[in-house]
Amino acid sequence: MGISTLTDHLETNAGVLTDVGQTLALGGISRGVTNLDLTGAYASIANLGHYCEPKFYTEVMDQYGNVILDNTKQKSRTVMKESTAQLLTSAMEDVIRDENGTAHGLIDLGQMSAAGKTGTTSEWRDSWFVGYTPYYTCGIWAGYDNNEIMPDEDRYHTFSRILWNSIMKRVSALDTPTLFQLTGDVTLERVCRTSHMAASVNCTDVYDELFAQGTQPQYYCNVHGDGSLVSGMSGGIGGLNTNPEIIQNQGQGRIQNPDNSQAQNQAPDQGQPSGNGGSITIWNTDSNVDSGDGAAGQGWDADGAAGQGLDGADAQQWNEDDGFEDPVQNSDPDAGNGAYGQGDIVIITS
Repeated sequence: MGISTLTDHLETNAGVLTDVGQTLALGGISRGVTNLDLTGAYASIANLGHYCEPKFYTEVMDQYGNVILDNTKQKSRTVMKESTAQLLTSAMEDVIRDENGTAHGLIDLGQMSAAGKTGTTSEWRDSWFVGYTPYYTCGIWAGYDNNEIMPDEDRYHTFSRILWNSIMKRVSALDTPTLFQLTGDVTLERVCRTSHMAASVNCTDVYDELFAQGTQPQYYCNVHGDGSLVSGMSGGIGGLNTNPEIIQNQGQGRIQNPDNSQAQNQAPDQGQPSGNGGSITIWNTDSNVDSGDGAAGQGWDADGAAGQGLDGADAQQWNEDDGFEDPVQNSDPDAGNGAYGQGDIVIITS
C-alpha cells in the first residue's frame, strides 16, 4: 500500500528491529510513516482497493504548448478486495457519525459522505486524522519535528480533526454530495441488536450493517422471531438455527443492496490553500478504475477563493485553467511552522 519505511532488519542501539510481526497490524512501525505514504494508503481504500502512486505533477509544457515532461502514466495495483475496502469505509464512517466515534462532533461535511481515522502517539507527541470523501483523501499530522510533547490542552489534541474539517469543507464545496460507492461484493442487511441475527418483523432495536457477500447473517432472529433460515442461504454462517425444519423466508426487516451505479470522483473547480499550519498539496492520481479517475479530461479553474484565510493564515491564491487531462498543481511539500507546532497536510483525489 505504498508504505516506504517498512523494514525487516534495522540495527539500532536497542537491538535489531523488524516490522515483520503482529504489531504491524496495530501501527507499530519501526521508522514511523510519512504523511504522503499514509494518505496514499488511505486513498487506496477510498478507491475500492486500488493503490495509485501519488504524483506532484502530470505534465510540464513549454511556452509553445509542447510537452517536455510527461508524468501522466499511472502506476496502480490492487492491494485489497473491493469488499474489504468497502467494509473498512463503513467502519470508518462510524468514527465520524457515531456518537461514540473519536471524530464525532468535530467532522461535519453536511450531506457529503466522509470516513476516516484518528491517531495519536504516547503523551500526545503526534496527532493524526486521515479521512476521505468519495472525491478526495486528506491526511493531517500535527506535532513537533523534534518529537516534543504537545501541551496538555484540548485544542492541541483536536487540532488535526478541526483542520481536516476546515480544509475539506472548502475543498468539497463544489462537489455534489454523494454516498460511497457500493458494489455487488457487499450487501447491506438489517440486523437485530439483541441477537445480531437478521432482523425479523418483530425486532424493534435494529441497525443496518454492511457484509461481504456470503458472510451476512444466515438466520432470522431467534429472540424475537423463530430463527428460520433466510431465503437463499446455506445456513453455514450467521448463527445457530434453533428450528432447522423451518426454512420458509419471512421476508421481513431486510434491506436489499441499493443501486450505487452513479459515477464517482468528478473533478470540480478547485482552489488550493497553502499557508500557516503546514503544507497542503492537492493532486490527481488518475486511477482509471471503475470508481472514476477524478479528472477525465477536465481542467481545473482555481480562483483561490477556497484557499483564502485558512485558520487565520495567509493563504496563497492563483488561477489555473489549463484544460489538460490532469491538472498541473505544484506546491512546497515541506511542512510549515504551524500555529501549534509543525504540521503537514496531503490531499489526494480518491
